Amino acid sequence: MEPGRVFKTLLVDSGTGLAVGVVPVDRTLDLKAMAAAIGVKKVSMADPGAAERSSGYVVGGISPIGQKRAL
Repeated sequence: MEPGRVFKTLLVDSGTGLAVGVVPVDRTLDLKAMAAAIGVKKVSMADPGAAERSSGYVVGGISPIGQKRAL
């Protein structure tokens, strides 16, 4: 399959919470554009432990839709 048709889920930390960015695997997430999209000045990549706790998935398998763990 073409790399531009496969997507990765990246979690960012806005300072007040986590947000999800979805980009093709052959691209990188523009952190400035992500910050602008969610209305904050700056974002950074989320801490892997925080991403896992938030999503219920392990890094490398985080889904952009739903949660693995029961609510």
